[in-house]
Amino acid sequence: MPIVGSFAGASARAYGLGAGVKEIDGLELITSQSFTSVSSVTFDNCFSNTYVQYKIVVNASGTTTAGIGLQFRTSGTTYTTASYQMQSLKFENGGVAAQRLTGLTNWQNSLGVVVSSRGFICGLEIMNPFQTMFASGVSPQQYFDGIQQLENRAFGITVTNSFDGFVAAPSGGNMTGNIYVYGFSKGS
Repeated sequence: MPIVGSFAGASARAYGLGAGVKEIDGLELITSQSFTSVSSVTFDNCFSNTYVQYKIVVNASGTTTAGIGLQFRTSGTTYTTASYQMQSLKFENGGVAAQRLTGLTNWQNSLGVVVSSRGFICGLEIMNPFQTMFASGVSPQQYFDGIQQLENRAFGITVTNSFDGFVAAPSGGNMTGNIYVYGFSKGS
């Protein structure tokens, strides 16, 4: 069932549709997984030369408050070398904070933060994971824990490997929910 409307509007509507999500304006569903009380979720062979840009949508809750990190994979092997980077700009309670981290072993919190008291929805857009060039990503996140918060995060990896998959894992506890992987259509 195609979803119509603006990209932002369609994405917001699609998050709540669960397994019925097939298409979001200009995006093609590549694969998805539902999971219950797991410490990680692995996707292999979801990145290819068919697409250059991808969107990963996570709808999950957790057993404890924990950020969900992403590690790339190639041919079934997870890339764990300290080559991941993250930079963020966070607006919270009237204040602004910036952070830059390098030498990481995953894209920390790139897929959001699971919280035991509620679920959350997050989208990460990735450029060039399969191409042998630097992969990068962006993940705007908005949430409310009694205080409205908005955080924009940019990610990079300092190697030019060709990645065909990824692992999503919370930094602690287990998570339950769904992850969808979309490819942006190249157009005609």
